Amino acid sequence: MTTLALTDQELLSRLAGGSHDLATALLDRFGTAARALNAEAGDLLSCPGMDPSMIAAIETVRAAVAAVLRSDLPDRPLLSSWHAVLEYLRGTMAHLPVETFRVLYLDRKNRLILEETPWSGTADHVPCYPREIMRRALELRASAILLAHNHPSGDASASQADILMTRRVVDAAAAVEILVHDHVIVAQSGHLSFRSAGLM
Repeated sequence: MTTLALTDQELLSRLAGGSHDLATALLDRFGTAARALNAEAGDLLSCPGMDPSMIAAIETVRAAVAAVLRSDLPDRPLLSSWHAVLEYLRGTMAHLPVETFRVLYLDRKNRLILEETPWSGTADHVPCYPREIMRRALELRASAILLAHNHPSGDASASQADILMTRRVVDAAAAVEILVHDHVIVAQSGHLSFRSAGLM
């Protein structure tokens, strides 16, 4: 099978129905195709020539990428497929324009019950409410959770605020006997696992 390799310009031109000008405008505005494909509708509309059908096409591509990456997460304990989990998180979060917080709720065999993105924030901050995470975990009868959020800056390093927030979630989870497996920060430069880094 032949692999089709497209430049960012070519990819966006195809999505734009062959419009080189719109592809150029998107790259001028967002820098890369990945950032353009993860941009919010309001930001996309700021590009000359953008219309609702193009936004729908971008949303379809975004959903297709997420579905393909999610298909690599088998119906078995997630921790036995850690590489696929990381690829899924990076593929769906690394290029988001604002910080977004995601929670994966797991059963006692560490199989995925539900994945939710309860909060989005700004370019450098996202709120996190441990009580709400625990309420949802108890509602779902989850035995463990996996946390993730992105850094649009491209730097996956943990800030002091990230560390303190993670400790708050871990403490809240311990109070109701729920295990926090890890907190992963994803960014264009890579990822950081709190557990591997000894931060939890």
